[in-house]
Amino acid sequence: EQLDTAFRQAIKSVGRGSHQNEGHFVAAIYRLYAKFLVSQEKSAIDVFVERAKTPMKEANDGLVSEAQTFCQSHDIILTQGDLQRIEDARRWATKTFGSLAVNEDDVDVAMHAEGILTRHEYSHQDMDWDALLKSEGGRLWMGFGGVQTATAFIKYTNACSYYKVPRHEMEQDREESKKKLEIIHSLAMAVFERGVAECPTVESLWLAYIRQLVYLISIKSPLVSVPQFESVVNRAARNCPYSVRLIEQQINAALILAEAGQSVFDPDSLTTIVDNAIKSKFLPDPASQLELYMAVVRTVRRRILSVLAQAGDKGGKYDHAAEQNGKKKKGKSSDDDPEEALIGDVAEQEVQDLVEDLRDLYDSADAFMRKNHTSFTEGRAILWKDRAMTESYLLSPLIGSVEGAEEKGSGEGLRCFDKLVKVHQPPHPESHSLHIREFMKQPVSSPVQVIRKLQAARCLFQTALKSVGKMKDVPESVGSERDRAIALQDLCHDYLEFEKVFGSEDSYTQAAKSVRRKFESVVTNGNRAENSTLHGEKAVVAVGDRSAGSKRTRPEDDNTEAAAKKFKPAISGASDGDIDMGDAPPASKSVEDTSVPANDIEKPKKQPVYKVRVGKMDYPAHPFTVRVTNLAGETEDMDLVDLFRAKCGPVVHAKIVREKSHHPGKHKSKGWGLVQFEDRDSVEKALTLSDVIGIHERLINVDRSHVPAVGLVPPGMHRIKPKGEGKSSKRNQKKRERKLSNDETHEDVTMKDENAKDDGSKGEVPAKAAATDSASILSFRPRGVARRKPKISLESKKPRDKSNS
Repeated sequence: EQLDTAFRQAIKSVGRGSHQNEGHFVAAIYRLYAKFLVSQEKSAIDVFVERAKTPMKEANDGLVSEAQTFCQSHDIILTQGDLQRIEDARRWATKTFGSLAVNEDDVDVAMHAEGILTRHEYSHQDMDWDALLKSEGGRLWMGFGGVQTATAFIKYTNACSYYKVPRHEMEQDREESKKKLEIIHSLAMAVFERGVAECPTVESLWLAYIRQLVYLISIKSPLVSVPQFESVVNRAARNCPYSVRLIEQQINAALILAEAGQSVFDPDSLTTIVDNAIKSKFLPDPASQLELYMAVVRTVRRRILSVLAQAGDKGGKYDHAAEQNGKKKKGKSSDDDPEEALIGDVAEQEVQDLVEDLRDLYDSADAFMRKNHTSFTEGRAILWKDRAMTESYLLSPLIGSVEGAEEKGSGEGLRCFDKLVKVHQPPHPESHSLHIREFMKQPVSSPVQVIRKLQAARCLFQTALKSVGKMKDVPESVGSERDRAIALQDLCHDYLEFEKVFGSEDSYTQAAKSVRRKFESVVTNGNRAENSTLHGEKAVVAVGDRSAGSKRTRPEDDNTEAAAKKFKPAISGASDGDIDMGDAPPASKSVEDTSVPANDIEKPKKQPVYKVRVGKMDYPAHPFTVRVTNLAGETEDMDLVDLFRAKCGPVVHAKIVREKSHHPGKHKSKGWGLVQFEDRDSVEKALTLSDVIGIHERLINVDRSHVPAVGLVPPGMHRIKPKGEGKSSKRNQKKRERKLSNDETHEDVTMKDENAKDDGSKGEVPAKAAATDSASILSFRPRGVARRKPKISLESKKPRDKSNS
């Protein structure tokens, strides 16, 4: 019986279609099960039918002949009807699971990319189970999957969960279509189990699995049971002890099961989970430990709200919106009936117990942070802020509604807000704002206390302006805080509004001076120097004017003293000395009339400067150009244009860098090129495509470039005038013509010399001819040398007549 149970559990785990590409393993399990049934003198024909219903791709192609051979070897009678059942089941499996084969292939591709697909190396015929289980170094074991494999499994489960039967199949056979839909939806659970077995340490896969189970529990699906849900949540936290989100899911599971009526909600079990997670030393960060305590607090608070909603609204949910009973409808409402407005005794007792448990949780969390993380006062401030708001809006009204518990719940919220402004120094401006609002909600017992309450509120405002200062940055993991400049602006606005309504002209003026000095100190002290421009724009909004559409002013230069002058309250002429009250507005008018005029000029946004390293030098990157490498030799310029224009935006120019060649059309590509865009955003989009897209079956690399693409002009494209019409071309043409004429003259002189030699052999050369030849030879002179005047020869003068002498 144990062996039979083991076989059925194995077939349930891998025989539901989650291992289509590993059909040879699944088929081997079915063969062993069939042999086991024959040894127990049981029929094995149903095993072959169940195997035929399991998608295995090529593993079931010869299933009919294998069944016949098996039955003949074991003397089992196999009828024609049995063979038809096996064939019909195989066709049904192909038709039902055929559309999901592509997701199985994607899983194999991801596993192969991470090097964990070695199980396919074993023979499909003779399965050596000992070799599989005792492989050297665990090479064939499971549990080595990474993020890529986990992502493929999540896509596979989404395809199963959101599968819809085609309309024509639904119209043909509705019952069969519903059955097919249920089978494919149940396949998602098997795929999840296979995924967490392959990738047990990937947080995203466990979170997707838990979300799927929570959804099935909410719709009361029979596919999931309470033990299965608890097992998955505990395994997730055990395999990923470093994950705060998975431990929070383990804490939230108690609330989910309690709301579904499957278990009893126990806050002590939640604190045990947190203590075990902290003792494991996988969460040394104080922010992570505080987040776990906050998760327990949120879970208990939601349980209180859930009990109240179910008891008061007949099974309603606490996160639903409800209209106010402003208009009385016909009939009696639950608010008018005191008996119907009350909750049952069991629910009331549970709520009271949970309120006490919640307050104990707050005390335990604060004691833990104070003992183990003394310097982490920012986290304690967040804890007390959450507690103060819970006491003010939930616990105090809830305890006050119980008969005889008014004194126990009164003042607890104000005490928590007072603790909030003292736990961390300097406090956040928002903490003071919440404290003052809570103080103003407190009731008074006599007319004299009304004026004392307003005077105390004025003192709280003045204390808040003096105490707020620079605050340390709070880690994102412990919760998001409002921007400090905006919170300070809100506090100052509330102070001015309070003085405008309940104060005199003197008190209003003094409040405006205090506000202006506070803003000056914020800017002069360099509060948040990194983002001074941003926070300065937020802080210099006219404090007395909160109307929509108001403009913001900004400092005209980077000088802090000049910028501090811009931080003025909404009163004309306010200074450190006396203020001329003739220009001050009365208390009934809006401060908008005297606010500082807004400046419509927006400061240009500074663009980041990137560097490109070439060798040992850094050059500034061109803001519009990228360098594309790993290009194929056949890639052309227009291939880059077509690729990047469709994905990144308009392209100015694209150029493949090629080697020099004297033969046109034979310029070999160097394997890289440049692409220049019109916008800076296009460059950022192109950088995200590196190692993502490819051209001609090769992934490309995209980096920044320090040279523009437009500067690389192809040969022949840089001419302003057509070839031959430029100034240099005309000058060169004249040189060629002059050289040609000189060559022709030289040929003529050579011919004359040859003729003269022929004549000289017969007699003397005439003097006239010799003179002509010598003159023609002297005519060849270098360029730039002036023609010399011919020297007068003495022999050329006529001799004197002796007779005359």
